[in-house]
Amino acid sequence: MPITNYNERSWGIDLISAINSSLINRDIIIKHAGGENSLKINKKTLFPDVLIFGDSHSGKILQGWELKMPDTDIDNAEFIKNAKEKAVALGLNSFLLWNVSIAKLYKINPDKTLQILKIWDDLAFINNRNNVLSHKDDWINQLNIILTDLNIFFEQGEIRSSSIIDSISGNNIVKLILNNKNLLAQSYRNQTRINSDFEDTLSVWWDSIKSEHPQNEDKFNFLATINIFSWLNKFIFANLIKNSFRTARNIENIAYNTPIEQAISIIEEISHSCDFWNIFKRQFGDEYLPEIVWNDITEFNNFLIDSNIQDIEQSLWQKIFESLINEDFRKIYGQYSTPKPLADLLVNITIKNKELNVLDPCCGTGTIVRSVYDLKEKYQVPKNQILETIWASDKMAFPLQLATIALLKPDSIGNIMQIFQKDVVDLKIRDIINLSDPYTGDNVQRTIPAFDYIISNLPFVQFEDIEGTNSKVKEINEIIEELTEENYSLQNKSDLSYYIVFHLWQLLSDNGRLGLILSNSWLGTSAGNQFKNILQKFFHIESVITSGSGRWFQNAKVVTNILILNKKQESNINTEDLTLKTNFIILNKNINDLDINIILPNLRNFNNCINENIIKTSYSISEIKRLELLNVQWTALFADLSWLLNISSNLIKTNSLFEIQRGERRGWDALFYPEGEHGIENIFIKPVLKSSQSINSLIAEPDADAFCCSYDLDELNNHYNGAYNWVKSFENLTNGTGRPLPEVLRRSNINWYTMEPSTMADLVTSMNPEDRLFIARLQERSFVNQRLIRFTLKRNCTFDINLCHALLNSTIGMFFIESLGFGRGEGALDLSATKLKDFLYMLNPELLNETQKNNILEKFDILKNRNIKILEEELNNEDRENFDNAVYEAFNILEYKNNIKESLLCLYKIRKSVKT
Repeated sequence: MPITNYNERSWGIDLISAINSSLINRDIIIKHAGGENSLKINKKTLFPDVLIFGDSHSGKILQGWELKMPDTDIDNAEFIKNAKEKAVALGLNSFLLWNVSIAKLYKINPDKTLQILKIWDDLAFINNRNNVLSHKDDWINQLNIILTDLNIFFEQGEIRSSSIIDSISGNNIVKLILNNKNLLAQSYRNQTRINSDFEDTLSVWWDSIKSEHPQNEDKFNFLATINIFSWLNKFIFANLIKNSFRTARNIENIAYNTPIEQAISIIEEISHSCDFWNIFKRQFGDEYLPEIVWNDITEFNNFLIDSNIQDIEQSLWQKIFESLINEDFRKIYGQYSTPKPLADLLVNITIKNKELNVLDPCCGTGTIVRSVYDLKEKYQVPKNQILETIWASDKMAFPLQLATIALLKPDSIGNIMQIFQKDVVDLKIRDIINLSDPYTGDNVQRTIPAFDYIISNLPFVQFEDIEGTNSKVKEINEIIEELTEENYSLQNKSDLSYYIVFHLWQLLSDNGRLGLILSNSWLGTSAGNQFKNILQKFFHIESVITSGSGRWFQNAKVVTNILILNKKQESNINTEDLTLKTNFIILNKNINDLDINIILPNLRNFNNCINENIIKTSYSISEIKRLELLNVQWTALFADLSWLLNISSNLIKTNSLFEIQRGERRGWDALFYPEGEHGIENIFIKPVLKSSQSINSLIAEPDADAFCCSYDLDELNNHYNGAYNWVKSFENLTNGTGRPLPEVLRRSNINWYTMEPSTMADLVTSMNPEDRLFIARLQERSFVNQRLIRFTLKRNCTFDINLCHALLNSTIGMFFIESLGFGRGEGALDLSATKLKDFLYMLNPELLNETQKNNILEKFDILKNRNIKILEEELNNEDRENFDNAVYEAFNILEYKNNIKESLLCLYKIRKSVKT
């Protein structure tokens, strides 16, 4: 009598058993089969019904099979599509379909088309699922033929294998699982509706980390992503260590029908026995996984069990560890995860004695501490001493899972890792931290030492986000005030990283060194300038390193520097050695293309150096102070500015001739810059320049109208209906936060709708120039928009404005503009009116005689009559050369012409390199 309840799942389990029985006495490439743990009824699965494996020591995956009963057509489109997707996810180029009656072997060509390599149809007579079990001998015989034929294909190389390592590192499987993160995110949203405790905990958690993850606007999606990823890591690691820790075999008890709380208990039991707490610890929100998400995650565990990942050679373990911490996975944990080549460079520059203690207090996913491990291992520091001298901590728990994996090596499993959760500003020397012995589970206490090296990529948390994020900044400022004679303190607009640096000073041993990655804004902002001044009290700044070939963090717009600092002892904080030098280093090659071993010797000394790899300019503190008297910003010190000190007598502060301010900033462009048929009387319309994009030459014309009216409403109502109606049309409007415009735009002593005519400009430049550097003269004195910086000739100034315009547009004038800003993430120059007003120098027109003036103006007229070119083209233009020669000859500085040009191009190329 036929068996009526024999289905795909039943047949698949029997088939896998038959494959493994058949292979016992056969010496072929195919070694075993798995997949029975993943076979489910009427559920779409991530993995093939049957997985064919090769040598378990190498983790080879040979092929996936999809199974159906005879009542499913072998050429069913969905059948083929599902099998192909699963093969691609595993990195395979073949799959086998079998519906009992017929089996087909498909090859996936490089262009993703399918090719049938072989068909087995000897069982075509089995055309009913009720007859499958009764013909078991027949399909077992067919199975043996298929295995023999497949072995030939593998031997000939016609179809390729993959490996468990490739499957994990290829990301396809993980991405498939992460496709369900929205379901988990919705589950978290649902919890906030019914569980206020969960909502409160989630809000506190997100508030503490959101500033470090600006690309993740949705806290629910972010939590879902890291929790799914955390589960996958737990399963991978537990399966991997099964041969080393017997309790880890309990991971095999977690299947798709295992309740989540039970699975969490199993994981905790494994952790209690084997430690690796940072990997196995429970994450917030673990227990709220929807069934679909949990099924996918547990199926991944079944896949790992079937693959016998624990049997692969230990030499291959490292590849698995590295796959778990590759760049794509790190991005899940944060926008600013440190690229490995950058970490290697930072570590190699900072560490001199490889045997001493190193700390990364903001370790994130562990790239930097892994680089420390590699360096110590390279210099043959004993294995036990390596881990004993590496310390890592982070404010958040979730990245510590990857940080722990980053330090794992097969021969170090079982050693205590000094990785723990703690906010950097809570770290104190002599504090006790609790760790666990991996084999016994016993508590192990370690005392935080003074560190010889602290190396870190500090969090990019802007001052707006510090309040509520870190309450210790006030204490750090108090320490700074107490220790400095000038009672220095960091400005309110200081980034969190500035405060952290001075806390780290307290954790360093005498003569300790800091190696840090910081946003480059410290070189160009007012808060950064104060930070720099205090920094020189507590440290000798040994090196400042920037990229001359692309951003180091490609997935973020932030531009960063490396900073190498040597600690001053407390007794020396208020003393200064003017002979000490600071290196300003440009890396000419992409960070991925640099050979650290070649460049290290030149990075470590204080000699100027120019080669294909780096440009290094070294200044003594005395030289820097002399340049700072000329208002030189540190952004400019990457260029060789030795020439500047020799021409200082030719310079004058630009603010002695011009009033320099930001363009008119009244706050509601629609009111003050009317467009179309506005009906306003001409008496109230003034020309305005709104955008630098409309400036093509050194003579600019207004590109819009400005509404400029100081009359009160009664007078407008009586005599100027157009202006009156215009004002009234805005009177009842509100801004984006709901405040009435008359309230928002109110200023003392003027009407809320008035824009003062006193803010008109003679010259103008952009606040964020890109490829063109210039100061344009307006055809007629006009308003300029807030996005521009205006120069208005002072009433008592007797100099010819045309001559001043010419001198400001000389190459040295462009140098001073470039040197006062810093590069933004998209390559624009970040300038401010305040900086130009306070710090901009120009050549002094008072030093010129009439002949020299006329010669300069004659050459300048040619430049005015053509379009402004992008900087590199501009500097190489013949008329530009003639103009600069006239300027430099007049001031007797022609010998420095090339130095000035090279300095300007050096700074410009650094800024623009972020786009390469």
